Amino acid sequence: MEGLLGIVDALLPLADVADSLLLQKEWHDSVAAERARSALPDPRLSSILCAHLEADSRRLIDEGVYSTGDKAVQGLILLGASGAGKASLMAAVGVAHR
Repeated sequence: MEGLLGIVDALLPLADVADSLLLQKEWHDSVAAERARSALPDPRLSSILCAHLEADSRRLIDEGVYSTGDKAVQGLILLGASGAGKASLMAAVGVAHR
């Protein structure tokens, strides 16, 4: 068994995988930061997205997104026309939320 693990480790070293994932993360972070710099998100939409990220059902109810807190754990769908700024809004909120 160790012989097989040695072959797999030689062909696919874990160090390379980690470096690849780190490079992808850095690229995504730079794209998000660029979009966040160019965005002027609506404060109410930003508040709602932050509330979803934080699972803050009270704020979601206060914003009128839900009538009760039991649905606050559901997923989020962001709809809008092409070019409306959905990705920029998500990037701005994501960068600010970190």
